[in-house]
Amino acid sequence: MITAGLLIYLAVLSYISYSKYAKKGDFTDYYVTIGVTLVIIILLWLLQTWRERMRDKMNQKDKDGKSE
Repeated sequence: MITAGLLIYLAVLSYISYSKYAKKGDFTDYYVTIGVTLVIIILLWLLQTWRERMRDKMNQKDKDGKSE
């Protein structure tokens, strides 16, 4: 959910700032900023899924331990 929100935010900001870079004709900063932001969003998504898996494993261990 957070990842989708961040991707939408990036898309909106990219759309808004496109005209600024189109006037200058230099898209290097534009593409680098978008690329770095995408890498950060992907890393946050990976961290989030890893934490969810670890939490699920711990919850499963707790359930197994209490049932004995």
